[in-house]
Amino acid sequence: MKKKIITLIPFVSILCLLAVSILGCSYFSPIIGKWQDKQAQDTIEFTRNGDIIIETGGHITVGTYELLSDDVIKVSFDNLAGDFISILGIDTWKYNVSGDTLTIQAGIVKKTYYKYGKAITNTSKRQVN
Repeated sequence: MKKKIITLIPFVSILCLLAVSILGCSYFSPIIGKWQDKQAQDTIEFTRNGDIIIETGGHITVGTYELLSDDVIKVSFDNLAGDFISILGIDTWKYNVSGDTLTIQAGIVKKTYYKYGKAITNTSKRQVN
């Protein structure tokens, strides 16, 4: 009985490490959350379950994303915009999160977002002074 337990310990340890690394890739990603563009007040949200929600000018676009690496995601949308993004080959986005700032580059377009609520706070302070 002792020998069976001793041989199971490394196996169980490896399974636990694999589970943590797989879950850690998406569950603990710094991209998860709601982000806002300061100028246009557009928002982009990345959920833990792989959904992406973009609100631009009152229009909401919903799709999915997949983390390909620490700084690359692949997005997919089930609408005309999704077809357009895929045809142009800009469905793979490079991103960088630094504190409360998210920078996304899709092709030649580069956009900066701030943690939701932080952009409004910073803008309000500038207008008051």
